[in-house]
Amino acid sequence: MSLRRLARVGIAVAASLTALRSTDARACMPAPPPNHFVRVADEAALITYDEATKTEHFVRRASFETDTTDFGFVVPVPSRPTLSEADPSVFQRLEELTRPPIVYSHRISGVDPTPLFLMTFAMRSAVVSAPAPVTVLDQLTVAGYDAAILEATSPTALSEWLSSHGYASSPETAEWVAPYVEKKWLFVALRIAPKGAAPAPSAPRRVGSGLVDIAFRTEAPFYPYREPASARAGTAGTTRSLAVYYIGGERVKGTLGASATWAGATTFAKRLDADVSGAPTPTKGRVLTAFVDRASPRPGTDEVYFHRADTSADLVPPPMEIVIGDKVPVPIDVVLVVGGGLALVARTIRKRRDRGR
Repeated sequence: MSLRRLARVGIAVAASLTALRSTDARACMPAPPPNHFVRVADEAALITYDEATKTEHFVRRASFETDTTDFGFVVPVPSRPTLSEADPSVFQRLEELTRPPIVYSHRISGVDPTPLFLMTFAMRSAVVSAPAPVTVLDQLTVAGYDAAILEATSPTALSEWLSSHGYASSPETAEWVAPYVEKKWLFVALRIAPKGAAPAPSAPRRVGSGLVDIAFRTEAPFYPYREPASARAGTAGTTRSLAVYYIGGERVKGTLGASATWAGATTFAKRLDADVSGAPTPTKGRVLTAFVDRASPRPGTDEVYFHRADTSADLVPPPMEIVIGDKVPVPIDVVLVVGGGLALVARTIRKRRDRGR
């Protein structure tokens, strides 16, 4: 196969892998400072759950389109969490594990006249390679974030605390946090913030950040899917995609709330025969279930909870076939020699016949 053909195959593979990546998602509640905007441009999440200790680890990878470098977001959790920096390489490994295997097939597409002495070289070259309304339980810096763990007894007070600390706040913020305050959940406020006043608005750009592992106890493992109403309405007509990787003792399914249908489609399910590099907990012998949610607008009215799936069978995506059109190499120099020889023999026979008449 020619080097040009190899390049075309490489481009096709790269394009197919790029298509598998998430492109636009929101989770939790982004909270930019006043007069700025922030939109989650790319997101994936890893959830590991230990059934014995009821401990969930939630790791979120996201990049943001924003006109400021001073912004944050809030994650609600049902119990007091611990925060630590996560290894970003874990998502690359998860993508490798769950992507369709690539199968190359060769089909004859024509004839390639090649001199015999060049065939060996060409074939060798074809190689594929009660508190107070808001209590601050803890403050720390982790993975590039200024983090605070908050307890609140009043949605309005929590909204005011966020506003006084540079987060976006509005009556809708109080409405969004109200169900969590009622259930006595805690809040992890994470802020990417330079010291000093918030910068003036600038041209929108993509901003990334470190990965935070939020670990907490919960009876029901979940993904924080619920969004403010404006976030749901603001995504109408846009393309959204969210990848969720869940590692636990068995294959799971997701529901919106207790039992409503979730748009996330199961794309992979298999027991792991080795630890996933970078995962926050041991994963060997555990089951990895992967989901992709492309709902837009997203019905983020509740969390996505995970339960035992209706089947324990493995689910592996079918191979992605890349067809390589091969031309049959015909040794043109040999053809010419043989053809010339046959023509000479035919001519000689013809002359002898003419003489015998």
